[in-house]
Amino acid sequence: MHRVYIVRHGERIDHVDRSWKTGSDLPDDPFLTVRGLKQAHDLAVRLKDANVTHIFCSPFYRCIQTANETAKLISVPIKLEHGAGEFLSSRWFSKYRLWRQYSGVHPQY
Repeated sequence: MHRVYIVRHGERIDHVDRSWKTGSDLPDDPFLTVRGLKQAHDLAVRLKDANVTHIFCSPFYRCIQTANETAKLISVPIKLEHGAGEFLSSRWFSKYRLWRQYSGVHPQY
């Protein structure tokens, strides 16, 4: 039997700090807070023994940060699925930028 886990990203910075855009390289794409990174790590630990074979992820930074914790722990590449994002902009999403930052992003998906 196959299972599909649908997961929302961890807590994002714009929900706790309205000034976060100041000095951000990605002012339209909020990142995770320290709490959000802890949530992502806790999720990875929870899924560690769940036999996850694929990780599909929205190209939003916070989503990749969340998925990356599980990808690192179970050694499964992240497959960016642009259709999972609620808004797409080629200006925001560059696979090249994401490959450089997260080695877990699958380059051919």
